Order: sequence, then structure tokens, then C-alpha cells
Amino acid sequence: LGAIQVDLERLLGLVPEDVEPTIGRMSPITAGALSVAALAAFALVSGVQGRPRALAAIGATAVAVGALTIALAYAYGTPLFYGGPTIPVALLTGVLLLLLGVGLVAAAGPGCWPLTMMAGDSLEARLHRVFLPLLLLAMVATEIVDNYVDLPGSATLPTALVDAIATVVVFAVFSTLAARTTAAIGRSLDRANADRKMAEDALGESRRLLESVIGSTTDAIYAKDPQGRYLLFNAAAEAIVGKGSREVLGKDDTSLFPADEAAVVMEGDRAAMAMAAPTTYEETATDSTGEVRTFLTTKGPLRGADGSLAGLFGIARDITERKAAEEALREAMGFADDLIDTANVVFVELNLRGEVVRLNSDAVRITGYSLADAVGKDWFELVVPKARFPEVWTEFERITRSGEVPRTWENPIQTKAGEERQLSWQNSLLHRNGEVAGTISFGIDITERKAAEAQIRELNETLEARVAERTAELESANRELERFSYSVSHDLRAPLRAISGFTELLARRYGDALDEKGHHYVDRIVDSTAWMQVLIEELLDYARLGGAATRAEPVPLGPLVASLRDTFAMPIEEAGATFEVVEPLAVPLADPVLLERILANLVENALLYRRPGAPARLTLSARHHGGTVTVALADNGIGIPAAFHDRIFEPFTRLNATDAPQGTGIGLAIASKAARRMSSEITLVSVEGEGSTFSMDLPAPDRADS
Repeated sequence: LGAIQVDLERLLGLVPEDVEPTIGRMSPITAGALSVAALAAFALVSGVQGRPRALAAIGATAVAVGALTIALAYAYGTPLFYGGPTIPVALLTGVLLLLLGVGLVAAAGPGCWPLTMMAGDSLEARLHRVFLPLLLLAMVATEIVDNYVDLPGSATLPTALVDAIATVVVFAVFSTLAARTTAAIGRSLDRANADRKMAEDALGESRRLLESVIGSTTDAIYAKDPQGRYLLFNAAAEAIVGKGSREVLGKDDTSLFPADEAAVVMEGDRAAMAMAAPTTYEETATDSTGEVRTFLTTKGPLRGADGSLAGLFGIARDITERKAAEEALREAMGFADDLIDTANVVFVELNLRGEVVRLNSDAVRITGYSLADAVGKDWFELVVPKARFPEVWTEFERITRSGEVPRTWENPIQTKAGEERQLSWQNSLLHRNGEVAGTISFGIDITERKAAEAQIRELNETLEARVAERTAELESANRELERFSYSVSHDLRAPLRAISGFTELLARRYGDALDEKGHHYVDRIVDSTAWMQVLIEELLDYARLGGAATRAEPVPLGPLVASLRDTFAMPIEEAGATFEVVEPLAVPLADPVLLERILANLVENALLYRRPGAPARLTLSARHHGGTVTVALADNGIGIPAAFHDRIFEPFTRLNATDAPQGTGIGLAIASKAARRMSSEITLVSVEGEGSTFSMDLPAPDRADS
């Protein structure tokens, strides 16, 4: 290799023929370059970073530059730059050192100088990557052409002309390369400018969009510097504090909120800036109206391009109404829970698998299962065991196949103690988030009611027989009573007739022998026997009312009123009474005989108990009230004391007033019994000293004629 090196240098004319270069001895330059390269290689292989790596890259660059200098020295034909006869570094050694230095620089990476000035897409880096190699190549090529290339005919041309021609040729070549390179750079710059313009437009559009979003959102959006001074304050934030952004920017929270609130907010800011990621929490602040409102706030650190802390961003949403709604919902749910727990019903919530989710206190009390016993267990297997209630399970399976939940349902259950209870249920599907999540059921313990219904069914089964038996007993009693009444009538009337007859005979035959007192006694006997005869007749009438059959037919009251006027014409005239009728008279559906008897007894009662010193006035009316006809007889008599209202219709009831007329005490009892025979009742409205009104409600026929 040394011989080849010498021959190459002699061929290039670098070594005169009379100089014999020294072969086999390392140049000090080579040794130094290799030492620097070795240190740089060691540093790079060991993976050092920072300043040591940068120093290694600088050392590698020095090796490359030194080797390039050696190569240029050969290119310029001056390898003996020491001025001595010995070539300091062989050409091949210089080339190898150049490659070694360039390789080490490349190994150091683009983050180290000198590659940093050629890395990236900046204009400076592009120019460095293009023109530094061109410049170096131009320098080498010019000298090579000048020193080693012989132009045709150059021996006959002046040296200056040859140099000029060589220079022009090199300049032309490199001008062409430079022009093409410059054009490429220009196109690249145009593309870069276009890309930059597009990026700027996109950035502007993004900025406008961001500003629109920030300005139109109802959430308060803001940014602060590390000292807590506002850098951004949107319209929603302005609305909360009641101040414009011009008043806020550059100031901290002490200018917006009370001191205690500002301290809490700023403490939250410092905590958020200390975190690596945004955080969300609730905080309160006083708005422009003085109301304390609740916000759901997201805060996070703002980072600069180099990753350093640049401030804080925040997004606050007013959730005051939501919090109030949540609180109202919690209260409502608490009220519902209390209502469910205190209501006297069983409450059961099941999921879609039929497992118990919730029981109320009544469910625990009736079933005997605690929440711990029941929650998560299959409700049906727990309280409706299939072995005990197979018929209920058959119905369960039918309902399951139909896919429907019955609105109402009754079934037996087995308590924890083994007791059987009957429950009636109201069921409903439970929806969550628009989907069926299970069922809720409200149950009432109807065990006692079921037992009572069974007893009622048992009683109803024997009711017909008992009614028939009772009816037979009543009919027998009525017949016996009728026989007794006639017997009493016969047995009492005969003695009365005898007494009355002998008394009259005594008065005719021995009347002249009787003094005034004797005649008085005779008159009293006659009057008493007559009164006794009337009393017996009325008792017989009262007894007959219980056995006589009744009929219901439309009864025009006009003829009946005329009959009453004829019957009571003399008593009405003697009492100076008036009998008025309120027209028109509605037609009731009644038994005509019983109705006439009722009115006759009421008229007789009104004439008997008239008020002294005042002419009696009787008023009869009959008016429709829905599907009934109210028949009423009013008088202006002495009235009935309130103490007698409840028992005035009982037999033999008389007023206590000593000056009041005394009847038989049977008339109103007969009227009341007759009304009951027509499924009605006589009601009384009376004021003592002002009069009385007796009324009864009778059915109205479909077509009434009055």
C-alpha cells in the first residue's frame, strides 16, 4: 500500500522525482486525529448525553475538517505544506480520516452541531445542505482542473488564458448546478409558503371557531397566568360576575369575589396547576346578584411550547339548579321511602330474574324474612314454594309464557314461620333509562277478609233455607196475631156492648131516680165504652197492616184529596181550619188504600193537635225529586217537642203537655207502619209552637198523570 501510495503521488505530480518519501512512519497529525476520533467514538458508544455528547460531536467534526484540509491540500497540489521534503499525511489516510469523522458526526445525531444547522425543513438548513457541499466541491473541482487537467492545445496558449478557460468551464458547470438548486429551493419555498398560508388560514379558522365556541357557550371559560391574573374571560363568565372582560383581564380573583371565596378559588387554582392532568370538582362562588351558586369546574395547567408552566385554564358550568333538583329528588325519594315504609301495605321490588331488590317494613313483618334473608333471593321460591302451592306455580308459568304482568293478582304465601297468608297485589313494571328493569308490587294482607268471605259464602249457602223458615215463622205469627186480634175484638166487644147496653137501660129506667152526680157517672161510662170501642178498632187496624198484601200503582192524588175533604168536612168546619193543596200534585207509585190511610191519620192528627187561638191550616204537596215523589202534609199546630221526635211513631206515644189534646196514640203508628209496608219512611220536621211537617218519599212511575 505504501508503494501504491508513492506511485499515486508521483503520478499526480505531488512528489518530485528527486524526493524519496518516508514510508511506514505515522504522521503526528494522523495520530492526533485518530486519538480524537477514538475518544469521540468511545463517548458515543457509551451513550452519553448532553454536554459530553456535544463535545464528542465537535471532536468528530474537527477530525473531519482536518481530513478535509488534507484532501484539499492534495487537490491544490500542496501536500508538502510543512515546507519540508516529507508528505505529512498520505492521501488515503486523509480520505479515511474524513470518512471516519463524517461517520462519527452522523452517529452523534442531528441534535448535535454541526448537523443541527443542516437538520429540519427551515430555509437555513436547506441552504446549508445545498450550498456547503457545492461550495466545497467547487473549490476542489476548480483546483483539480487548474492543476491536473491539460486542455487540448493548452501548451501553445498563454497560462492566463488557460486559467480563464478552466475557470469559465468550472463556473459554468457550477452555475448550472447552482441555478437548478436555486430553482428547486424556490419551488420548495413556494410550496412552503403555500403550506404556511394554508396552515395560517386553517389556524385562523380554528381560532375563529374556538372564539365562537368560547363566546357562545353557556359555560364560563377562562385562563390565568401562573400568578392567577386573568388572560381570557368569556361572555358566560362575564354574565356570572357582572363585569366585562376589560375590567377583569390582568386582575386576579380578589377583584371579583369576596376575600374568603377568592382565597378558596385561588387555592384550587394552585392545586390544579401543580397537577399533571386536568381535575374536575365542585366549587361555589357569589354571582353579580349576590346569590351563592354552585359550579362544576374543570381546571388544568397550561403548558408552553417547551413544556414549562404557562398558567391555568378553567371551564365552569353552573349546576345550581341541577343541585337543587337533585336535592329535591333526594327529598322526594326520601319521602317516597318513608311513605312506602310507613304505609300499611307490603312493598316488594324485584329485578328481571325475580330476585328481591327491596322490601319495606310491612313485608318484613308479614313474611318474617329480614332484608338480609330476602335480598338477592328468588321471591317466588322464597315465599311461594312450589311443593306447597303447585297451582300457583302453574299460573306463574302461564303468565311467564304470555310475557305480561297482571295488574292485579291474589296468591297465598308461606311465611318464614310456615304460616299461610293470603295477599292481594297491585303490580307495575319498573323502568330505568327507558328499559324494563323489574317489577314493583304493593300487597295487602287479606287473610282475615278471605276467612270472612268464606264464612259469608257458608252463610249464603244456608240463607235461602233460613229465609224460607223465617218467612214461614212470620206468616204463622201473622196468622196467629190476626186470630188473636179477632179473638180480642170478639172477647172485648161483647162485654163493652153489655156495659153500654145496661148503662143506657139504667139511664132510661132509673134516670129520674139519679141525681146529677149519678147522671155524670152514667155519661162517663158511656163515653169510656165508646172510647174503648175506638181503641179496639184502631188496634185491629194496626194488626191488620202487617198481614195485608200491598200493591204498587200510580195514585192520582186529586180524587184522594177530595175524599179526605168529604171525610173531614165537619171537623174542618168546627175547627175553622183550611185545607190547602199545592198544585200540581205529582203522581206517586203507591198502594192507594195505604196512602189514603196515611193521609187520613195525618189530617186527623193535625186537626186534633191544633194551636189554641189560631185557625188551623193544613197544606198538602207532592213534588218530583229525581226518581221519587215527596208527599208532604204541613200544619201550623202546636208542634212536637224535640224529645218526642224519635218515638212519636211508636204506639201509645202521647205528648206530656197536660193541656194538649189526647188521642189514642195509635194514629201515627198506623201511618208509619203503612209507609214501611210501601218501603218508605215518614220523616218529621217540627218546631214546638209553630207546627209540623210530615213527609215520605215514594217511587215515581215512568209516566205520571196528576
